[in-house]
Amino acid sequence: MRPSCDIRATWNVVCCDMPSVGFSLTIHNGKGKPMTTALATDLGQLTETLDSLLAYVNRCCAIVRPSSEDDSPDDLLMKRQLVQRYLWDHTTLIDDYVRANPDHLGTADLAVAADLAGTLYGTFCLLDRRPHEATVMHHTGIYVVEVPDDSLLPQAPMPHAELRGALAPYHGTIVPIPPFLLMGASDPGRIDALRNKLAGDGTNAPIGDPKVLATRAKQQPTLGGGQHPQPTRDAEPLPAGPGFHCGPLAGLGGEARREAAATHHDQDLLQSGWHQRIMEARCLDVSDMPVTLEDALALLDDEWLEDIAFEMRIMSDADEPTREQLIGLICEHLASDHEAACLALMWCPDNQFRLVDLLMGVDQLSLDSLSPSEVLQLHPLAPYVFMLSEEGAHLAWMAPEVRAVLSTVNLDRLRSARRRLTEVRSTARGMATMCGVIRASQVYDRYRRQATDPLNRHQFDIALREQQGDDQRDDYMLWDHLDRTYVVATEISDASAPMRVARESYTHNIVDCEALGSSESPLVVGLSEDEEDAFGKAVAQKEAELEHIRCGLLAHDRHLAPPELPAAMLQMEPIQALCELDALQALRSFVDAHVPDGEDDYTFADTFVRSVVVSATLMAESYNETMDLIRLYHMEGCEGTDFSDSLGRLVTNAYNALPRWELNGWSLEQNTERLTGRRRFFAPDGTVRALAKDDPCPCGSGKAYGRCCGNLT
Repeated sequence: MRPSCDIRATWNVVCCDMPSVGFSLTIHNGKGKPMTTALATDLGQLTETLDSLLAYVNRCCAIVRPSSEDDSPDDLLMKRQLVQRYLWDHTTLIDDYVRANPDHLGTADLAVAADLAGTLYGTFCLLDRRPHEATVMHHTGIYVVEVPDDSLLPQAPMPHAELRGALAPYHGTIVPIPPFLLMGASDPGRIDALRNKLAGDGTNAPIGDPKVLATRAKQQPTLGGGQHPQPTRDAEPLPAGPGFHCGPLAGLGGEARREAAATHHDQDLLQSGWHQRIMEARCLDVSDMPVTLEDALALLDDEWLEDIAFEMRIMSDADEPTREQLIGLICEHLASDHEAACLALMWCPDNQFRLVDLLMGVDQLSLDSLSPSEVLQLHPLAPYVFMLSEEGAHLAWMAPEVRAVLSTVNLDRLRSARRRLTEVRSTARGMATMCGVIRASQVYDRYRRQATDPLNRHQFDIALREQQGDDQRDDYMLWDHLDRTYVVATEISDASAPMRVARESYTHNIVDCEALGSSESPLVVGLSEDEEDAFGKAVAQKEAELEHIRCGLLAHDRHLAPPELPAAMLQMEPIQALCELDALQALRSFVDAHVPDGEDDYTFADTFVRSVVVSATLMAESYNETMDLIRLYHMEGCEGTDFSDSLGRLVTNAYNALPRWELNGWSLEQNTERLTGRRRFFAPDGTVRALAKDDPCPCGSGKAYGRCCGNLT
């Protein structure tokens, strides 16, 4: 799950008005203690010059929107980070800054500017951290960094954490330039590989000399001066390297890809016989077809009959009818209570309603005439519909008594009501998946703006509570906290606590349940009497931890109003909808053309992309943990080199495009667009497309980029 500390650097910011950028920072000891090194007295000059330099860069290159009163401290921090990132990628701007201010820069400013020209920006592995000093490893070497104020470099909750930021030579030493981002834990294998590489190059000795840092920083490729690069044509996907091949879905997109994958899926199900096993599990064996509802109910076991009676509210825990009496009660109640039938059809899952709907126009339906994937989407709804197997033939059947009852039901009106309920559920599931925690009132606001025929707030609240936790994947739960109701992702709800405890500490007690081969199968844990008490205490502790996570999210960047719900989330389940984002489709297209040998050509790319979505969104894992999927799926070296550059960029783009719970549902890319006022577009290899103001906007509006998605204002 998400790291226990804030992913942002813990340093202090004092905001003030400033031309173009409108922000500044003053570094001081957050604990009120004086800095303990001689360097501390000189840091004021560094920050003053850097503030002036950043204001110049933003004035010349228009990296972020001008600051406004609506900007929060977090917004100012992120704007500063974006401008700094641009500066470190275009270090020749420092020379432009010096030339543009010949009469305003003193000797101290010029010295600082000269030092900053040797800044090294990138990802560093934190090897060691001591008071006022740190040792970090970069692919150019190992550096000893002086940290006069411990708030300049974030404290990492794990050993060998990876940090994203900049180191600069200053006054004869190496200092960190905040802000630094905590990217997550470093992979031990990657650390060892980098150590071996540095040892092989003879650059593994710790370096504290700022001149060496500046020399190596200037040897790194940069993007040049203040001018934007000229537009380039979209790059063609690179060929697969040894051990990989171009799959049959490569080059296909949209509906054509879905049809090809679905056709293969059906053929695979037929050849494997898996759909046959599913039908056998769902169908009741009969030697003679039932004639009446009583005949069909007699095929069910006692537990199933009792479940039906409880569901129809004709039996309580105190009742102990005989089997024959129970069957009679069910038949009598169904024939006399048409309202119960309407309620059953209103609230049953889609896979059960679909089977009822199919049987309304026919006496019986041959399941063997349907495609295997269609059969997997059907499920019996006893006592209204049964799935039967007679001499190898599989049928769906409805009793004449049931048909008589349902003939009085207005199915069109029922479908409309179910559609409205589906919109409620889809909105709640989608917003919970995107935001992690969100107020029910905000969910209703998004629902009302997108629903076809919205319910009123009271009806919405009832539907929301009735449908929560309905044994479906990627669902939502309600959380009442401080007199407010919140919709939360199931992954951080109390309902997930038993499963978390079972998987973390009681793996060997989990009973493998493959009922119907469905992902909806419950997790069953077999416990002895001695283990039950410990398990209960562990669940209670886990619930407290989850409550802490939820409360933490509520306090995290909630000044950002949640984004609009993507339209696709009203038509499909949330994870599938997120897989349809442009960045995820680009990743899937690349993987289609670089399938590891031995993997299923038709499912591998979808599985890989879905894992990226689950890791970044539902599991809220760090960037590095998501990138680890490249190795987990054996995708490293898909172009003949370790950790393919193109694949790495595409996974990064996908990670940045997915909603972040700590940003209240906004993605990192959306947040960058919000701060800069520009939308970025990417080539097939994951690189950013360089666009001039007069280029046609790639969004297809017909306008110039500078007047459309590249308009800063």
